[in-house]
Parts: sequence; C-alpha cells; structure tokens
Amino acid sequence: MPRLFALLVVLLLSTSALAHERVEVGPFVFAVGQVNEPSMAGEINGLDLIIRRKADNSPVVGVEKNLTVEVIGPSGQRRVYK
Repeated sequence: MPRLFALLVVLLLSTSALAHERVEVGPFVFAVGQVNEPSMAGEINGLDLIIRRKADNSPVVGVEKNLTVEVIGPSGQRRVYK
C-alpha cells in the first residue's frame, strides 16, 4: 500500500493540465487526472483515478476501500483522503 500511495503522489505532481496520465505498474494500468480539466483557480475539482488490469483491461473493483490519496497543492498545502 505505501508503494501505491507514493505512485499516486508522483502521478498527481506530474500530470499535465489537459490530459490524464497513464502509467503501467506491475500488472496494473493507472490513469489519473482531474475531474475538470483544465483546472481553474477557485473552482471545485477532484481526483479522477482508474485502475485496470493489464492482462484483460478489466477494472480493479473495490480498490477505493483500501486507497489513500495525498493531494499537494502549488503552495505546498497537503490534504489526505482515505
């Protein structure tokens, strides 16, 4: 689980403003981005995360029950979501 957390932090910091980032990790494919792209100051936004199995492209069901996400803003402000 710590590896997944570290991966999500890296992905969140490296995503482009106009597209989801796709990364393969072991047997999984992560697509991460923001719900509303491009992001605008003062507007509510959220994390859009899809995790699929590489072998058959099937979604990983129930992963949200074991997932922790840390979002780090441009000012360094951190929020953790469980």
